[in-house]
Amino acid sequence: MTDEELGPKLIGKLKSQGVLKMEDSAMIMRIKFTTAPGEQFVMRKKILRRLQEAFRANGIEFAHRNVTVYMPSDHEKQPVPQNIWGAATAAVLNDEEMIKPETDSNK
Repeated sequence: MTDEELGPKLIGKLKSQGVLKMEDSAMIMRIKFTTAPGEQFVMRKKILRRLQEAFRANGIEFAHRNVTVYMPSDHEKQPVPQNIWGAATAAVLNDEEMIKPETDSNK
């Protein structure tokens, strides 16, 4: 309420309801405030920015979601068979031929 920028736009005190839940890369906090009509969206943005700045100023960091995609280079790429089932069947048949018990006919 005493803040020169935000105070005049608030109607009543800012009410922190604490941490609502923790997620993999987020802490969800609930804050309630009342503003003059039409000011709520600008105020929300400014309040959230100030919260982030307060965390940063106190050395509190949050994990960020990170996705790593591996793209093989051209020389590592292998052609994908058009008929994957046919290729799988051929591989199985080749393996079976390799483990056939020896007989007089295949010596």
